[in-house]
Amino acid sequence: SLIVEQPFTKSVILNVLNPIRDGYWQQQAESLSVEGTEAVPWTMQVVTETTSFSANVTSMLFTVSSYTGGAGPNSYFETVTFDFANQTTLTLPDIFQAGVNPYAIIAPLARVELLTRFPDLGDFINPGTEPTADNFRIWGLTNNSLNIYFSPYAVGPGALGAQTVTIPLSSLAGSLKPEYVPAPGV
Repeated sequence: SLIVEQPFTKSVILNVLNPIRDGYWQQQAESLSVEGTEAVPWTMQVVTETTSFSANVTSMLFTVSSYTGGAGPNSYFETVTFDFANQTTLTLPDIFQAGVNPYAIIAPLARVELLTRFPDLGDFINPGTEPTADNFRIWGLTNNSLNIYFSPYAVGPGALGAQTVTIPLSSLAGSLKPEYVPAPGV
Protein backbone atom coordinates (compact mmCIF):
# COMPACT_ATOMS: atom_id res chain seq x y z
CA SER A 1 0.00 0.00 0.00
CA LEU A 2 2.98 2.37 0.48
CA ILE A 3 3.65 2.25 -3.25
CA VAL A 4 0.03 3.04 -4.11
CA GLU A 5 -0.51 5.67 -1.43
CA GLN A 6 2.87 7.37 -1.85
CA PRO A 7 4.20 6.99 -5.41
CA PHE A 8 7.66 8.36 -4.52
CA THR A 9 8.24 5.28 -2.37
CA LYS A 10 8.19 2.94 -5.37
CA SER A 11 11.62 4.01 -6.63
CA VAL A 12 13.07 3.91 -3.10
CA ILE A 13 11.76 0.40 -2.48
CA LEU A 14 13.00 -0.80 -5.86
CA ASN A 15 16.43 0.69 -5.08
CA VAL A 16 16.50 -1.61 -2.05
CA LEU A 17 15.02 -4.71 -3.69
CA ASN A 18 16.71 -4.70 -7.10
CA PRO A 19 20.30 -5.09 -5.79
CA ILE A 20 19.13 -7.86 -3.45
CA ARG A 21 17.51 -9.73 -6.35
CA ASP A 22 20.40 -9.08 -8.75
CA GLY A 23 22.99 -10.21 -6.20
CA TYR A 24 21.05 -13.40 -5.56
CA TRP A 25 20.84 -14.28 -9.26
CA GLN A 26 24.51 -13.38 -9.82
CA GLN A 27 25.58 -15.62 -6.94
CA GLN A 28 23.45 -18.47 -8.27
CA ALA A 29 24.86 -18.10 -11.79
CA GLU A 30 28.42 -18.14 -10.44
CA SER A 31 27.66 -21.24 -8.37
CA LEU A 32 26.22 -23.11 -11.35
CA SER A 33 29.28 -22.30 -13.47
CA VAL A 34 31.63 -24.22 -11.11
CA GLU A 35 32.29 -27.69 -12.50
CA GLY A 36 31.42 -30.55 -10.20
CA THR A 37 29.03 -28.45 -8.14
CA GLU A 38 25.92 -30.32 -7.17
CA ALA A 39 22.72 -28.44 -7.94
CA VAL A 40 20.94 -27.46 -4.73
CA PRO A 41 17.52 -25.82 -4.62
CA TRP A 42 18.09 -22.16 -3.76
CA THR A 43 15.49 -19.93 -2.18
CA MET A 44 15.22 -16.27 -1.33
CA GLN A 45 12.52 -14.50 0.64
CA VAL A 46 12.09 -10.83 1.48
CA VAL A 47 9.56 -10.01 4.18
CA THR A 48 8.59 -6.42 4.89
CA GLU A 49 7.19 -4.86 8.02
CA THR A 50 6.23 -1.24 8.55
CA THR A 51 6.09 0.82 11.72
CA SER A 52 4.95 4.41 11.95
CA PHE A 53 6.13 7.27 14.08
CA SER A 54 3.33 9.47 12.71
CA ALA A 55 1.07 9.80 9.68
CA ASN A 56 4.01 11.41 7.86
CA VAL A 57 6.90 9.20 9.01
CA THR A 58 6.95 5.44 8.40
CA SER A 59 9.81 2.97 8.58
CA MET A 60 10.01 -0.16 6.46
CA LEU A 61 12.07 -3.15 7.59
CA PHE A 62 13.18 -5.65 4.93
CA THR A 63 14.15 -9.05 6.33
CA VAL A 64 16.08 -10.89 3.63
CA SER A 65 16.63 -14.63 3.94
CA SER A 66 18.26 -16.87 1.37
CA TYR A 67 19.30 -20.48 1.26
CA THR A 68 22.16 -21.34 -1.08
CA GLY A 69 23.00 -24.86 0.00
CA GLY A 70 24.90 -24.24 3.22
CA ALA A 71 24.12 -25.42 6.72
CA GLY A 72 21.18 -23.05 6.93
CA PRO A 73 19.73 -19.89 5.49
CA ASN A 74 21.55 -16.56 5.58
CA SER A 75 19.63 -13.50 6.64
CA TYR A 76 20.08 -9.77 7.04
CA PHE A 77 18.12 -6.54 7.33
CA GLU A 78 17.69 -3.38 5.33
CA THR A 79 15.54 -0.42 6.35
CA VAL A 80 14.15 2.78 4.90
CA THR A 81 12.36 5.54 6.81
CA PHE A 82 10.02 7.65 4.70
CA ASP A 83 9.08 11.27 5.33
CA PHE A 84 5.87 11.55 3.31
CA ALA A 85 5.36 15.26 3.99
CA ASN A 86 8.69 16.11 2.34
CA GLN A 87 8.67 13.19 -0.14
CA THR A 88 12.10 11.99 1.02
CA THR A 89 13.83 9.37 3.12
CA LEU A 90 15.44 10.02 6.48
CA THR A 91 18.87 9.13 7.77
CA LEU A 92 19.48 8.67 11.47
CA PRO A 93 21.16 12.10 11.81
CA ASP A 94 18.02 13.68 10.25
CA ILE A 95 15.98 13.02 13.40
CA PHE A 96 18.59 14.49 15.77
CA GLN A 97 19.30 18.15 16.48
CA ALA A 98 22.02 19.86 14.45
CA GLY A 99 25.45 19.29 15.93
CA VAL A 100 24.43 16.10 17.75
CA ASN A 101 26.31 12.91 16.90
CA PRO A 102 23.53 10.30 17.10
CA TYR A 103 25.97 7.39 17.09
CA ALA A 104 27.75 8.66 20.21
CA ILE A 105 24.38 8.76 21.98
CA ILE A 106 22.81 5.48 20.86
CA ALA A 107 25.95 3.27 20.79
CA PRO A 108 26.35 3.05 24.59
CA LEU A 109 22.60 2.46 25.03
CA ALA A 110 22.63 -0.39 22.52
CA ARG A 111 25.82 -1.84 24.00
CA VAL A 112 24.44 -1.90 27.55
CA GLU A 113 21.20 -3.55 26.37
CA LEU A 114 23.05 -6.24 24.43
CA LEU A 115 25.61 -6.89 27.18
CA THR A 116 22.73 -7.26 29.64
CA ARG A 117 21.25 -9.96 27.40
CA PHE A 118 24.57 -11.62 26.58
CA PRO A 119 27.16 -10.74 29.25
CA ASP A 120 29.78 -13.14 27.89
CA LEU A 121 29.75 -11.76 24.33
CA GLY A 122 31.58 -8.46 24.78
CA ASP A 123 34.18 -9.47 22.17
CA PHE A 124 31.37 -9.48 19.59
CA ILE A 125 29.11 -6.76 20.97
CA ASN A 126 31.73 -4.07 21.58
CA PRO A 127 32.98 -3.81 17.97
CA GLY A 128 29.43 -4.20 16.61
CA THR A 129 28.27 -1.25 18.69
CA GLU A 130 31.13 1.16 18.07
CA PRO A 131 29.57 4.59 17.41
CA THR A 132 29.79 4.48 13.60
CA ALA A 133 27.22 5.12 10.90
CA ASP A 134 27.79 1.65 9.48
CA ASN A 135 27.00 -0.12 12.78
CA PHE A 136 23.75 1.84 13.15
CA ARG A 137 22.54 2.14 9.56
CA ILE A 138 19.65 -0.30 10.02
CA TRP A 139 17.03 1.46 12.12
CA GLY A 140 13.37 2.40 12.26
CA LEU A 141 10.91 4.46 14.24
CA THR A 142 7.71 3.58 16.03
CA ASN A 143 5.43 6.11 17.72
CA ASN A 144 7.58 5.94 20.86
CA SER A 145 10.88 4.19 20.08
CA LEU A 146 13.97 4.04 17.93
CA ASN A 147 14.61 0.45 16.91
CA ILE A 148 18.14 -0.59 15.99
CA TYR A 149 18.39 -3.82 14.01
CA PHE A 150 21.52 -5.98 14.02
CA SER A 151 21.77 -8.70 11.38
CA PRO A 152 23.22 -12.09 12.39
CA TYR A 153 26.97 -11.89 13.07
CA ALA A 154 26.85 -8.10 13.64
CA VAL A 155 26.92 -8.33 17.45
CA GLY A 156 27.38 -12.03 18.10
CA PRO A 157 27.98 -15.45 16.60
CA GLY A 158 25.62 -16.53 13.85
CA ALA A 159 23.79 -18.93 16.17
CA LEU A 160 22.70 -15.90 18.22
CA GLY A 161 20.67 -14.72 15.24
CA ALA A 162 19.43 -11.22 14.58
CA GLN A 163 19.02 -8.77 17.45
CA THR A 164 16.83 -5.70 17.92
CA VAL A 165 17.48 -2.98 20.47
CA THR A 166 14.54 -0.72 21.32
CA ILE A 167 15.42 2.72 22.67
CA PRO A 168 12.54 4.82 24.03
CA LEU A 169 12.40 8.16 22.21
CA SER A 170 11.65 9.80 25.54
CA SER A 171 15.18 8.87 26.68
CA LEU A 172 16.58 10.69 23.63
CA ALA A 173 14.27 13.71 23.87
CA GLY A 174 17.04 16.20 24.70
CA SER A 175 18.92 15.26 21.53
CA LEU A 176 16.08 14.81 19.04
CA LYS A 177 14.60 17.45 16.78
CA PRO A 178 11.34 18.60 18.40
CA GLU A 179 9.19 16.96 15.74
CA TYR A 180 10.58 13.52 16.73
CA VAL A 181 9.93 13.83 20.46
CA PRO A 182 6.78 11.82 21.18
CA ALA A 183 3.86 13.49 22.85
CA PRO A 184 3.64 12.86 26.61
CA GLY A 185 1.98 9.57 27.39
CA VAL A 186 2.91 7.94 24.05
